[in-house]
Amino acid sequence: MQEDEFTETTDWLTNTERILTVVGTWPKNKTNLRFILSLVYMTIFVVMQWADFVSHIDDLQELADILCETVVGTMVVIKLLVFHKNRVLSKMIDAVNQDCENNKTRLSPSEKRKYALCNSKGKTFVKIFTFFVGATCVFYYLKPLPIIVLAANRNGSTSLVLPFRTSLSFERTDAYVYAVLYVCQMGALLQIFLGYVGTHALLITLMMHICGELSVLSERIVNIKKQMEKGHRCEIQKIITRHLRLIWMAKEIDTAFTVVLLSQVISSEIMICVAGFNMIVSTRISDAVYDCAWYEMPPSQAKDLILVMARSQKPLHLTAGKVFVFSLEIFSEFVKTSMAYLSVLRAMT
Repeated sequence: MQEDEFTETTDWLTNTERILTVVGTWPKNKTNLRFILSLVYMTIFVVMQWADFVSHIDDLQELADILCETVVGTMVVIKLLVFHKNRVLSKMIDAVNQDCENNKTRLSPSEKRKYALCNSKGKTFVKIFTFFVGATCVFYYLKPLPIIVLAANRNGSTSLVLPFRTSLSFERTDAYVYAVLYVCQMGALLQIFLGYVGTHALLITLMMHICGELSVLSERIVNIKKQMEKGHRCEIQKIITRHLRLIWMAKEIDTAFTVVLLSQVISSEIMICVAGFNMIVSTRISDAVYDCAWYEMPPSQAKDLILVMARSQKPLHLTAGKVFVFSLEIFSEFVKTSMAYLSVLRAMT
């Protein structure tokens, strides 16, 4: 059963290869056509997004809404450039395949169970991540349709909104033109899905492989005395050699993903900032009430505005189970508590 885990690791690499090959970003891919088509399409798409961003430079609220979409598209372009024929990633993929083949005979049953545990965690995370990314992409793509359908049923008029905001040199008032544009944006949605799922799946597969190998190495170090008593004098040398190889693999993975992870951190900060801005916008109600001509209103109506001002000063927020508020202060407390628990666990082992 444990040998199947090594086969499943290589199978995950194969599945990742299929995903990234669609957009031409598999590191060992020998063809350039899909990559060129994907890069040209996404570059044009992102340029149109940034053009729309610039066209709303005077409207801060619009800029905040457009920025999130633009950052996502830009991330895909960065991943296309980083992953295509990446020699470091190509070496890592070959190294993982070689390790999985050797581990079928090199590892003991208990060591295989150690490796299988790390591998199963990685697979579970990838499955959950893929589901949520896929669901988010589908719902985001279908978001404009209910508005248009409701407006049509009520015989009303509404602007023909596309899933992604882009700057166009022509009006999309014609239904056929709108339908064509709507379908064309499906390509961007597909590339966003494949780009995020494929790159993260590859990173997690490589990381979990190293974690599994480190778990195996830890068990061998614990049992090193027993092995030396059996006459295995070169066991220490094997452990050192294996440890050096895993350190090399970890550094190579860091080199391969450092640009992607940096851009991911920056984009995440931008999205969190925009989300926070949208939450804070409700506090402008208080300023609006104060700036209105309340002194020209009847006293009874002016007093009612005090209630609106008082409620608007209470910030809107997200909670976990109606208990914890998502804020920087609570996040810091969670980190401190986690580190305290980690210290206790380390003291117990």
